[in-house]
Amino acid sequence: MDGVKPDNLGRSSIIQLHPIIGQFLRFSVVGGLGVVVDFSTYLLLKRYAGLTPESGFSLWGLRLIYANMASVLTAMVPVFFLNKYWSLADRKTNQLARQGSSFFLLYSFSWVLNQIFTSFFVFRVTILSEYFGNNADVVAKTLAVCIILFINFTGLKLFVFRST
Repeated sequence: MDGVKPDNLGRSSIIQLHPIIGQFLRFSVVGGLGVVVDFSTYLLLKRYAGLTPESGFSLWGLRLIYANMASVLTAMVPVFFLNKYWSLADRKTNQLARQGSSFFLLYSFSWVLNQIFTSFFVFRVTILSEYFGNNADVVAKTLAVCIILFINFTGLKLFVFRST
């Protein structure tokens, strides 16, 4: 902390010293909003449209869940714009097409990972259903989101909103 005097350390000093922390915190807030959209959509589709984990299909021997697919995709659009304009404060409008397509590629990749992690936890980690019963899929989705959080932040910083 060379150059920073103890009397200048305020509430936002950590963010001033490490701007990436502020970006990660804003990204986490946006991610939290995305999770609300994602989980709300998932629960609506699961409870009211009848898209239960059992109504999925199999890919490479792994059962996938329709409601999870739709809910993750639904959350992608608001998450892109909030991350672009608030989390990472990227105001470059001339790169919107490149950033949008890069975002779509990153989030498509993380969507596949989310689907694999969620399905793995639901169908292969039996302890979840033993402890959480009918809510094991929601716990599985939560675990998957926690893993994907770090992948998405790194991808946004290095791939989507990189300086060109």
